[in-house]
Amino acid sequence: MRTGHNEPGHWLADLADVVIQEHDVETAWIAGGEDSMAFQREGIDAIGIGQKPTLPESVQIHSPMDSLENLHFAPVAMAYSIFFEIIERLIQKTCVLL
Repeated sequence: MRTGHNEPGHWLADLADVVIQEHDVETAWIAGGEDSMAFQREGIDAIGIGQKPTLPESVQIHSPMDSLENLHFAPVAMAYSIFFEIIERLIQKTCVLL
């Protein structure tokens, strides 16, 4: 699962990395193409959680060939779990600071 960062060292990407690995998913330090890149260029902390949630034989994504039949729901469900846990930890961190 991508973080939208090229390497560890950014507090938000490092938090995402911890949560991703706790879900037994490998973190890929690859940036580029995520919507988060526009925010990062402006100095706004952001991560871009990304993966290809399509079936292995499906090579057509983001095209008219996309369909529910080609969607592999297990990676999508895992991504939601990871994303919501990152949000929960951010809320906990914020509450401690208040």
